[in-house]
Amino acid sequence: AAPVTTAAITNNGWVYPALFKHNEQYILVSEAGGPDYYSGTNLSNNSQGQFKVRFPDQREVITSGGYLPEHTLPLLSPWRILAIGSLKTITESTLGTDLARVNQLKNTDFI
Repeated sequence: AAPVTTAAITNNGWVYPALFKHNEQYILVSEAGGPDYYSGTNLSNNSQGQFKVRFPDQREVITSGGYLPEHTLPLLSPWRILAIGSLKTITESTLGTDLARVNQLKNTDFI
């Protein structure tokens, strides 16, 4: 886990899931339940440990051909989730799967 004041090594920022340590607590940041038309985001930060959600670079194209979310209303976006606690708390958390969309696959024999 990186300290929260650690700068990302690329201009694209931190990708999910991102695990940080602050004092003796861990912070897991991720996204869950995003619709297909919504681009994944990442985190950018400064040296004071302040983070913001960042949309992709223009070179990071999603399957629809765009890099930013675009849809008619109602527009749904992913959950941004934080799990905070000990490593045990983080690894046992079901927050991401609790917020994920229900499986749409009919045939799961290959799993």
